[in-house]
Amino acid sequence: PPAIVTNVCADTKQGNANRTIVVGSHSDSVSAGPGLNDNGSGMAATLAMALHLAHLLAHTNYATKMNSRIKFCWWGGEESGLLGSQDFVKQAKTDGSLGSYSVNLNFDMLASPNFIFGIYDGKTANNQTTPPRAIPGSNRITRLFVDYFEQNRLPWDY
Repeated sequence: PPAIVTNVCADTKQGNANRTIVVGSHSDSVSAGPGLNDNGSGMAATLAMALHLAHLLAHTNYATKMNSRIKFCWWGGEESGLLGSQDFVKQAKTDGSLGSYSVNLNFDMLASPNFIFGIYDGKTANNQTTPPRAIPGSNRITRLFVDYFEQNRLPWDY
């Protein structure tokens, strides 16, 4: 029988729904580990961002400046083969909403005693499964992170 996989997603009310930014993390872990880092850390970061944005929207006029809707998602079945996120994309293709998504920011395994600010860039995305049209967008997002880290004098690496 097919695996039962559940995703949980929440959208901001503010922002253009045709320019949606997805902030996601997977909610499962491998059986060999407790899941604290893979991926409790990503889930916690996604939730913290959602809560901070909700507070910002409720207590400031930032909502008037939001150009994009934000969709926070927790994907099921990642460790079994990206099942939850692939189902989400399949549904978006079916209902015609795939074109409304501008970018997906994936937060996976963020905790570490010897952390680095790491960026997956367009070169790492350039493979058999990534559509060529996605590479320029990946490069633009990479540049935003590089600029932020450099402006704030934070060490980073690819």
